Amino acid sequence: MNETSRTALADARARTLTLLDPFTDAELTAQHSPLMSPLVWDLAHIAHYEELWMLRELRRGGETDPRFDDVYDAFAHARSERGELPYLPPAAARAFVDDVRARSRQGDHRVHHLWFVGAVGHRNQHILSARSHDARLHRVEDAPSEVVPQAA
Repeated sequence: MNETSRTALADARARTLTLLDPFTDAELTAQHSPLMSPLVWDLAHIAHYEELWMLRELRRGGETDPRFDDVYDAFAHARSERGELPYLPPAAARAFVDDVRARSRQGDHRVHHLWFVGAVGHRNQHILSARSHDARLHRVEDAPSEVVPQAA
């Protein structure tokens, strides 16, 4: 992964965490609508897929927890049921994100461009989902304007 790619991924990671910072643990774990996953599920899901795409598929690291392959599989669980899954609580989800990030920064950074595009695009998709939660909770004005880049 070149410096531009590392920077883009780091920026997407920072936007995700910045957007989630204002939420309480209760808000992060609540399922506000059957059309939306709990925000903390989304956060750990992002980390899980980065682990899959950038570590395990490239044989650069093992799985954190075999249960995550089921819990964070968006194809196996409809959004309406994700609130009932045994997902990580907020502090553990943040620690999982930090662990995956640290492991993905170690060693050989030769990541195929499609893996990188997938990881950044996946994060940005969930940033938009978090913005929807903000709107649903009437907190859009609280979200920093730099969280989602403005179109040129």
